[in-house]
Amino acid sequence: MFTSAEIKNITINVESDIIDELIDEFLNRKKESLLLSDSFGRLGMNDKAHRVHECGSWLQYKAHLDKLNDPRCQRLTGANFCGLIMCPCCAWRRSRKLKNQLVAIMEHLSEYRFLFLTLTCKNVYTHELNATVDNLISSAWHRLTNYRGFQKAVNGYFRTIEITHDVDNVISKSMYKSKRKYYNRHGLKVGDKNPAYDTYHPHAHILLAVEPSYFDKDNDSYINQREWRRMWSRALGVLYDPYVDVRAVYDKQGGKKHNRRELTPVSAILEAGKYIAKSNDYIIRGADKKVDEARTDEAVKAIYSCLAGRKTISFGGVFRQAKKQL
Repeated sequence: MFTSAEIKNITINVESDIIDELIDEFLNRKKESLLLSDSFGRLGMNDKAHRVHECGSWLQYKAHLDKLNDPRCQRLTGANFCGLIMCPCCAWRRSRKLKNQLVAIMEHLSEYRFLFLTLTCKNVYTHELNATVDNLISSAWHRLTNYRGFQKAVNGYFRTIEITHDVDNVISKSMYKSKRKYYNRHGLKVGDKNPAYDTYHPHAHILLAVEPSYFDKDNDSYINQREWRRMWSRALGVLYDPYVDVRAVYDKQGGKKHNRRELTPVSAILEAGKYIAKSNDYIIRGADKKVDEARTDEAVKAIYSCLAGRKTISFGGVFRQAKKQL
């Protein structure tokens, strides 16, 4: 475990190398990565514990000779990042890189319009997580992309997954506000026991490229939200109606949104480029804000065993072509 002095030394070493606004982000994630390292150690995964512990402990930058004191003109040329999929430091860097990549791809595909699609399934417990994610991003996704309606409407896609963990055993005000309809439908209120406590919610975020004519009133390839839900339910092989959300990414050349459900290009990219699993989904704290080691270790083991070695992002069609060209 790094001491407070070691954390302070990282601050001193980094301050002259990167812009100030990134320092706090890096250090906050480094602190979380040390807690993840502790968990790996308790689980007997000593190699992973060491890699995460040492991740980002040194950074090497180069700068233009005439702009040595301008951190905006400095470039990272070396570092000892661990690359583990759950590492908060590496996840942060991976997310930033992915967002920049998506910006470049969407600008390259300026002749297309875009949709932001979220595909979900029911929450599952730990023992169901692996099989559920397998079905979500392999079997079900493959079936969906091979449906005639999908192939007729969609020219390309970027797909990623996210796994969230419901760690609150009681419904809070913020939880109620975000899921008011769900709780009202089930007769639940703030302070009641959370029925989804300690379950995982794997879901997919997808950017879709479509022809501008996709939104024409007489276009028979247009897929409404109800049809997306029907197609996804069929692809998942379930009898319930999974939650599906599809929104247009508004045409920035048009100057304004057409309705409040549309996303700006920036919002869509930020959502698509989110972390696969955030640290607060596996670093679990009690009411006293101290880490609950038993629950943390259980969550770390469940999420890592599910994600390790798994391809979590995918490019298809014109997105894949643009990625190769850039």
